[in-house]
Amino acid sequence: MHQIKYPLFIEWDRAGVCIEKFPLSTPVTLASAASILIGEEEILMDDHWKKDRFGAIERDENPMVLARLKSGYAVIGDTQFLPGYCVLLAYPKVNSLEDLCLEAKINFLRDMSLLGEAVRSVCSPRRMNYSIYGNSDDFLHAHVFPRYDWEPEERKPYPVWNYPREMWVMPAVHYCDEKHLFLRQQITEKLTVLMENNHNFDS
Repeated sequence: MHQIKYPLFIEWDRAGVCIEKFPLSTPVTLASAASILIGEEEILMDDHWKKDRFGAIERDENPMVLARLKSGYAVIGDTQFLPGYCVLLAYPKVNSLEDLCLEAKINFLRDMSLLGEAVRSVCSPRRMNYSIYGNSDDFLHAHVFPRYDWEPEERKPYPVWNYPREMWVMPAVHYCDEKHLFLRQQITEKLTVLMENNHNFDS
C-alpha cells in the first residue's frame, strides 16, 4: 500500500507567526487564523452534526466516520494539524472505561490499538500517542495521535494538549475533503484490513 509522506505542514517562528507550508503559503498570526481563505473560498464543513455526534452516527450523518469496529466507531479528528489524528468513540455510548465489562474493555483497547496501527502504517510518524480523558466530553473515547519528527523541538517531549488552543480551532487545519480525503481513505483501507485480520484471529 502506498504510504503518505508528509512535508512540514506547520512552522512557527519566534514572533508567534504560524506558517502553513502546504497547501497554503500565506503567513498568518494565530489570532487571525480564523480568517484564512483558500483560493477565494473559505473551506468550511457543515457542522450541525457536531451538536449530537452519536445521533449523527445513528442517522448516518456524521461525515467523520472511518469505520465501525467491534467496540465503537473510528472517526478522523476535526483538526488535522497533526495529520492522521483520529478518535475511537465507544458505542453504545458509555461514561467511562470502568463501566464496561472485561470483554468490552478488551475490545475497546484492542480497537484503539488497531486504529493506531492503521494511522502509523499510513502516516509514518515517529511514534503514536494514546489518551483517554472524558473531562470535557463525558463519554468514553480515545484520542489517537501521530507524532512527527517535523514538530517543533520544544513540542516533541510534551502531550499534544500543550499546543496553543488556536491550533485546535484554526480553519486552515480543520479536516476538509479537499486536503484530507486521500489521507482518510488510506487510513480507512488499512484499518479495514487490520479489522479483517483481527476477526480471523478471533475466529
